[in-house]
Amino acid sequence: MKDWEIIATLFHGNGVFASATASYVNRSFKDTHSLLTKYHFTSGPLKGLVIGADLFHMGSLYLRPAPALPAWTTYGLFANYTIRSVQVGVNVENVTNEIYAAGGNNRYSIAIGEPRTYSMFLKYKF
Repeated sequence: MKDWEIIATLFHGNGVFASATASYVNRSFKDTHSLLTKYHFTSGPLKGLVIGADLFHMGSLYLRPAPALPAWTTYGLFANYTIRSVQVGVNVENVTNEIYAAGGNNRYSIAIGEPRTYSMFLKYKF
């Protein structure tokens, strides 16, 4: 299936100093995973169409001395269509409208992640 792409990433680290107390490094996360898949239609009536989806997972974020922020996962969808020199596309990020703490500095400063967002684009190649 040469027209189908899958890209995956994985990071696992426990964010622990090698010390007797085994305390966590401030603003470190336990793990992240991402997955992107897309399909290119290269023949037939849908030739030029690309559809896909993505997933991003962030593990617990340690904010010393505050409790860790919980892990979260977001999903996205996208489609674009190319004909000759023109490409038009749409994206939806955070499809499930997940409410999550994307990061922070301490217990008093936490950044809330983006809600569901929609975007469109138009590209022309000269």
